Amino acid sequence: MVARLPHHNIDPMLQVRVPRIGATTYAGIGRLPWFDVRDEDYYRGVAPPDVARLLRRLADANTDVSGIDLWPDPADVRRLLAYADRASPRNEVVAVRSPGLFDLKAAVDVEAGRIEWLGWDAVPLGVGSLLPGGVYESPAYYADWVPRLNPHGLLPDPALVPAYATTYRRAVADGVSEPRSDAGDDEACDAVEVGRVLV
Repeated sequence: MVARLPHHNIDPMLQVRVPRIGATTYAGIGRLPWFDVRDEDYYRGVAPPDVARLLRRLADANTDVSGIDLWPDPADVRRLLAYADRASPRNEVVAVRSPGLFDLKAAVDVEAGRIEWLGWDAVPLGVGSLLPGGVYESPAYYADWVPRLNPHGLLPDPALVPAYATTYRRAVADGVSEPRSDAGDDEACDAVEVGRVLV
C-alpha cells in the first residue's frame, strides 16, 4: 500500500498532530493509506487515466472485510507512489502481513532484503489500528505501554497485541478511548507486521 511517511501522517481536516510520543512516531498501517492517490483530482475525474484505472482495480480487488486495501503488482504501486508524491515526497510503500490477512489476501513475492520490517500493529480487521487512538492519544492512561513501543512506534512482539487490546477495551469503558467495533475482542485483534518496502 502507499501510505504517508510517519512524520507526514496528518490529515489537516481531521487531525491536529502527527501521532507521536516524544521522539517516537507511529509507523503503522493507520498512516492515511492511499490518501494522496485517492485525492481531489481522482474524485473530480481528472486524475491521469492510468491512475484512475489502477484505483478502480484496487477498489474492485479489495472487497473483503479487512478494511486494508493492498495491491500485488510492485510496478503499479510504484506508479501510484509517484502520483501520490507529485507535489512533494511524503509517502512510502508499506508491506503488511498477518495470519488474519493471509486468509483474506493474496500473497505477494518480494525480493529478499527489499522490506525493512518495523514492528507490529494492533488491528481489529475492518476497524483499523488501535495504536493512534490509544497510546498516542492518551499516553498518560497507557503509561505502561509507552516504554514498550519500539523506535518505529509499534509493538516489538505480536504476543503483546492481545494485552494491548484488553487495555484499549478498558480505556473505552473508562471513557478515555473511542469505541471501535470489535476493538475489545482480543480474538478479533490481529497482530499485523508492518514493513517499509525499499523501492
